[in-house]
Amino acid sequence: MRVDARMQMLAAAVAAAVTVGLTSAAAAQTAAPYIKVVVDGSPIYLDSPPMLLNGRVLVPLRGVFERLGATVVWDPRAQAVLAQRGATSIALTIGSSQAAVNGQAQPIDTPALLVAGHTMVPLRFISQALGAAVGWDAATYTVQIDSQTAGAPPSGAPPMTAPPAGAAPAGVPPSAPQPAAQTIAGTITQLNAAAYPAQITVQVPNGTVYTFRIVSGTTITRVTGTGSNAPIPLSDLRAGDGVAVTADPSGTAQSIQALNYAPVQAPPPAATPGAGQPVAGIVTQVNASSYPGQLSVQTATGTEVAYRIVSGTVITRTNTTTGYGGPAPLTSIEPGDAVTVLADPSGTAQSIQVSFAEVTGVVAAAGNNQIALQDGQTFLLGPGAQVTQGGQPVPLAALQPGTAVTLRVNPATGQVSRVLLRQASAPGTVPTASGAPAVSVTPAGRRLAAGDVMTVTATGPPHGTATFSITGLRSGLPMIETSNQPGLYVGNYAVQPGDAAVNANVTVSITAPNGQLLTAAAPAPVSIAAAPAGSPPAYGPAPVITSPAPGKSVSMPLTVTGVAPAGSLVRVTADYSKDVIGFNWHGSLGTQTVKADPAGNWSATFTQKPPVGGPSVKIIAVVVDQTGAALSVPAIVSTTLQ
Repeated sequence: MRVDARMQMLAAAVAAAVTVGLTSAAAAQTAAPYIKVVVDGSPIYLDSPPMLLNGRVLVPLRGVFERLGATVVWDPRAQAVLAQRGATSIALTIGSSQAAVNGQAQPIDTPALLVAGHTMVPLRFISQALGAAVGWDAATYTVQIDSQTAGAPPSGAPPMTAPPAGAAPAGVPPSAPQPAAQTIAGTITQLNAAAYPAQITVQVPNGTVYTFRIVSGTTITRVTGTGSNAPIPLSDLRAGDGVAVTADPSGTAQSIQALNYAPVQAPPPAATPGAGQPVAGIVTQVNASSYPGQLSVQTATGTEVAYRIVSGTVITRTNTTTGYGGPAPLTSIEPGDAVTVLADPSGTAQSIQVSFAEVTGVVAAAGNNQIALQDGQTFLLGPGAQVTQGGQPVPLAALQPGTAVTLRVNPATGQVSRVLLRQASAPGTVPTASGAPAVSVTPAGRRLAAGDVMTVTATGPPHGTATFSITGLRSGLPMIETSNQPGLYVGNYAVQPGDAAVNANVTVSITAPNGQLLTAAAPAPVSIAAAPAGSPPAYGPAPVITSPAPGKSVSMPLTVTGVAPAGSLVRVTADYSKDVIGFNWHGSLGTQTVKADPAGNWSATFTQKPPVGGPSVKIIAVVVDQTGAALSVPAIVSTTLQ
């Protein structure tokens, strides 16, 4: 048999197998009322609806994870999803019955599926991976997710399953009488399309009034002149229209058919300026409380353009101070931010790219709509700039010399859109009632030198995003929320040769899940005096990393070897980093302190595998004393992990 003939037979067999598999999956998917998803008490809109498969509730990973504050990226070549929320990293491959959570394998009771371009995962996996409380309300076919509840469910907890199709759910009866799984015909007396779920009130000929919920799964149609049904939007229905409504026992409308419908003759929408081309400008207004959301942008010519934001709009946000960014909710955008919008002719945004900068410092002078900081930077207040303290607006007069502030700056115009006044926390305090973080810095009580590692710890609202800054030296340094104690954030900075600061403030900024920015300063300033690059070490000879060689590819487990003064302690750290589809995926393989033998040789082995393939790895080694204080400048080698 010829090779090409064998290949054709193999291809046919594979196609048949795939067809059978898809047919089986389709048969296993249970027909059921529309499944709603509620996160922290608020319904969310998903561009791919949840589904039932083999008795399991599956939800779109991206839509739910991003609402919970996780950053999600898709690797098309590996058919893998990479997500990170605080200190928790997750790697998941389509079709696999296992996921990697913080590098550790975790089983999934139903493999992840790719449905119409969306990654669907079992509902229970959200609880296992992110520690959120997940519940299923059989009465209303509602998924309830509480992101504030820490801790995964017990390992023996039963899988999250849905009731069989057609089962009469036991729930609280609706406020108005509801027919049980039947169709009623009557006249619309009231319609509320602004909320979610929407509501429609219908009066039947005998005077009885019924109220139904309308969700994104409700089918709304009218009868055309040919006798066929044609879909119409909910906004086209009016009080007085005759309708036939079919609802499930919970009062959720499955279908609505307009009986005496008259189409609304609306003028054709004007084409959005710049449709099909990116439009850059400044955000002037954000409305995330309704659906669709709305974003108003002022272009360089002064033109004001309003865009609709739907569940399919891709929103990314970048902090240009730190260089970090990724997917973000509409609520994270603020007036004054720099923005680039790509929209269709109807004015619906396809993608939104937002950027801003955060500058922390101490006011030297303020007036004439300008702020000058003690480090020499000067900024202009933009139109409508707000000054707040403790979440409350304060007058511009509060910007007195010596006031510690955090500025939100438009990186394109350099104008300040928001000024946050900070107050230092007393030593040993916990977050105040207003939510201000409590900050501590170690080591404390001495001047830091090259090779020292400053550790900044802050307590604040859980599941936020935190950074810290050293006035006049570094700003926007990342902090990671600890996995075992939500609300505790830790960041590190290794003092570099040439660093210098005298009585510098260390300030922490935490963006809470609701978008509120909280800041606080450490109770005592720090001083740094590091020898300039190229000068002799302040305390002693630096260690030498002999393996791996700079630029050499390495594999796991990673063993680092080197030489140092005999009997000395060497602290070795290995950090990884990789850009995946515009997002910087980074973390640490760990830190070890090892002792050089009498010949001066030392080695450290790292076994924790990163969740991404092929990252770059930076290895840092420094001689330390028994307390961990640096006794040398660091040795640094950069490699690539295979």
